[in-house]
Amino acid sequence: MNSTPCVPDSSTPFRQEKESDDSDEKYGQSDGDSFDSESLVARLEQLLLLWAPGEYKDQNMSKTFSYLKPEWVPQQPNGYDCGLYACMIMMFGIGTRKQVTEAGSIDARRRIAAKLYKSSCNKHGVRQPRNPWSDGAEYINQCPIRAGKKFRYKIELTTEEGTIWWHAHSGWARATVHGMIIVYPKQGTSYPFPKPYAQVPIILGEWWKKNVMEIQRNANKTGGEPILSDAYTINGQPGDLYPCSKQGTFRMEVKQGKTYLLRIVSAVMDENLFFSIAKHKLILVGTDGFYTKPFETNYIMITPGQSMDVLLQTNQFPSSYYMAARSYSSAFGAGFDNTTTTGILQYQGQNHHPTLPLLPLLPPFNSTQASTQFSRRLRSLKSKEHPLNVPLEIDTHLFFAISVNLLNCTGSNSCTGPFGKRFSASVNNISFVFPSINILQAYYNNIHGVF
Repeated sequence: MNSTPCVPDSSTPFRQEKESDDSDEKYGQSDGDSFDSESLVARLEQLLLLWAPGEYKDQNMSKTFSYLKPEWVPQQPNGYDCGLYACMIMMFGIGTRKQVTEAGSIDARRRIAAKLYKSSCNKHGVRQPRNPWSDGAEYINQCPIRAGKKFRYKIELTTEEGTIWWHAHSGWARATVHGMIIVYPKQGTSYPFPKPYAQVPIILGEWWKKNVMEIQRNANKTGGEPILSDAYTINGQPGDLYPCSKQGTFRMEVKQGKTYLLRIVSAVMDENLFFSIAKHKLILVGTDGFYTKPFETNYIMITPGQSMDVLLQTNQFPSSYYMAARSYSSAFGAGFDNTTTTGILQYQGQNHHPTLPLLPLLPPFNSTQASTQFSRRLRSLKSKEHPLNVPLEIDTHLFFAISVNLLNCTGSNSCTGPFGKRFSASVNNISFVFPSINILQAYYNNIHGVF
């Protein structure tokens, strides 16, 4: 096999960035500079603490973009951090570079702290037509960015509108390194529903008392399931039902008689989640950067990596109500985190009294019927402003069988999977093994024997 170790290649259209005249001024140190990793990590933590949501717009831009990085979570009494080991920041440009052209493209640079982890960054929900070099899937579209180095992504937005997100794409780094991207309607257009009074980002996540980067590695070594998370989170906080963060439980203050747009992203690694707000109906209006036909529901079922736009009408008695999320897990014998994360919906002007907020009635964790009843109602929004062109003639039929198999262990020691065997995922009975060079680079340079 003619291949080289997986490092960013200078022959590809988008590659590891070389030093430019303004790189130090606008983005910090250049690739050739050394890092004081401890001071850099401390600085990153400070930035994460202070990094507020931002919005950027120009008169000549066709779209407006926002980003959100969840708040850094306070340290627990036992010394662990909720939302462990954030090690880098995704920046949509700085100053003059923080612009969006009419074609809907933006530049994004990312730096990873030295002595931590190599990684890449995926823009989840961005279609990136004819721009695969910036898709960010490790060993597929690019080699991982080495720790302490920079890489520039070009993000091409076409028909996306609504809520999407970005996340690290190396091992389980996605669990803690992620943020939200919001694409607003083009100038001169509006939402396909009444304009909401306000919008609220909600990121559903997970928390471990372990280094998340070691969880997948240990599972690969032992052949068993990854260890279960210790909590789910809403905007970085587990909520009132855990001893970890009751003082910092996420609170959403609302006015009575208004409509709010909830922009929800699931950064959970493996589990589908049910999400609901006590005594309130939800109206789903979009998923994954595309609008859908609105429908009213008592709950949503959101899958890992999915984003949803949901309208909330504050039409209940002024009080406090829990929002809550927990697993939907129907696999027989499979482990899952059977805890519930909560936030609080709090009406302005409510009468303060000692009673607890109401909890929503979430479906049972194994209710496939509830999951199916929700997902089968999803329909694309087909309208003059949002046309839908689906090919009616099929040229090629493709069949994919996706499964999790059991393999015999090598050597005398048994593995920790069922029957002493090893889990092994496959597509059409073929498992993926990380190559020494990324697949797109091998294809582009006509390197044989890689895929």
